[in-house]
Amino acid sequence: MGVAVFEFRLTRFGWWPHNRIVWAAPEESPRELGRLVAGLRERLSGAGFRFDTKPFVPHITLLRKANCKDKALPAGEVGWRVEDFVLVKSVLSEGGAAYEVVGRWRLINR
Repeated sequence: MGVAVFEFRLTRFGWWPHNRIVWAAPEESPRELGRLVAGLRERLSGAGFRFDTKPFVPHITLLRKANCKDKALPAGEVGWRVEDFVLVKSVLSEGGAAYEVVGRWRLINR
């Protein structure tokens, strides 16, 4: 796919009351992340997978079942260098969800 390593900075924090999720997101999606998503969608579409037609909006779920109605959300910035991506499988059990890495792919270091 040829996507280069990139910097990812989370600068916005929020709460979705309808599903009680606290999230973090970048102010602007990195260009290389958009290229990665487009490449993955193209290849998976070719294999018969279908996707939501809404545009990709990157975010990270920080907390589930949260009630932040009267609480302040975090502020600041969290960032890291993205050098690879992983496919993760959610495994449900009586104890809750566990996540298992199925595969890992390195990005190009330019």
